[in-house]
Amino acid sequence: MTVRSAIIVAVFTAVFAIVALGLVTAQSSDGTLKITGLAVGGAANELHSPADRISESQIKATDDAVVIKIANAAIGRFESTSSMSPLLDNKSTAILIRPQKAADINDGDIIAYQSQEAGGLVAHRVILTGSDEKGWFTVAKGDNSKINDPQKVRFGQIKYVVIGILY
Repeated sequence: MTVRSAIIVAVFTAVFAIVALGLVTAQSSDGTLKITGLAVGGAANELHSPADRISESQIKATDDAVVIKIANAAIGRFESTSSMSPLLDNKSTAILIRPQKAADINDGDIIAYQSQEAGGLVAHRVILTGSDEKGWFTVAKGDNSKINDPQKVRFGQIKYVVIGILY
């Protein structure tokens, strides 16, 4: 490699790093960090994202506390089953809300539903919602699972929707 080629590569690398850093750490005028990603080599099969349920006006962050004002909230902890790894793992803590109606559930949401097959609550992502002769349902699947959950999930089975994960 010639000196000129090395300089061009170094300048390109530095500019790319500065642009990437700018994408990740850009700050708005109100002090909120704006964060983005970079899909190198193209994006993988993308999952639906959960619904945006918390507006910035509901959050207050200070040096010693973060307060989120949201109705019907609860805190949950997860067991290690690997079905939602790496997003949810052993002892991950989540902020949950209790949905009030089926319209509160959207594709991409992570729900905690009562499962007879598992003998308790299962936390999996909603991949499809619909209705049939029995009414509203969702199909759920663990992010790390190869197949969908075995049964349609009815609204009455859904106890919580995950709205935040704390690590």
